[in-house]
Amino acid sequence: MKVRVSPGFSEFENGVVTIKLNDYEDFDYVIREKLLDHPYMVYRGHQDINWPLRTTIDRLFFQQKKRFPTEKELEDHLLAFQYATRGRLVSDWLPSDNNSWWSLGQHFGLATPLLDWTESPYVAAYFSFSEQSTSEEMPERVVYAIDPVEIEKKTQA
Repeated sequence: MKVRVSPGFSEFENGVVTIKLNDYEDFDYVIREKLLDHPYMVYRGHQDINWPLRTTIDRLFFQQKKRFPTEKELEDHLLAFQYATRGRLVSDWLPSDNNSWWSLGQHFGLATPLLDWTESPYVAAYFSFSEQSTSEEMPERVVYAIDPVEIEKKTQA
């Protein structure tokens, strides 16, 4: 099966392109022939197109409570991590805001409301193809591409 790109690269849907694929060679072609004209894009790869774009903390809450976390639950979760780091961080560098704390926590395996993206389409492809399917039927792999320029245009409108 050949690569299906939806929507086309000339049309972004809210600044996002979904690249559905079944093998790496097709993705390599898409990168070389289509994405080189979009140098500022960021990417995220999934092994199964049916997996939603969800953060680790959202997935955790859906597994345990069948809902998204509340603001209070997020605040308490981050506060518990901050308490756990007391005396373990170099004193001349401490995160100055919650986003920096979330980033630090994600680095150490904390479930966070952050979603990892990369500037390299090849890194995204790695995450799409890094494991073989455990089911009989091969899932459709996907790489999401976001064009920040298009996103900025949407926010300015």
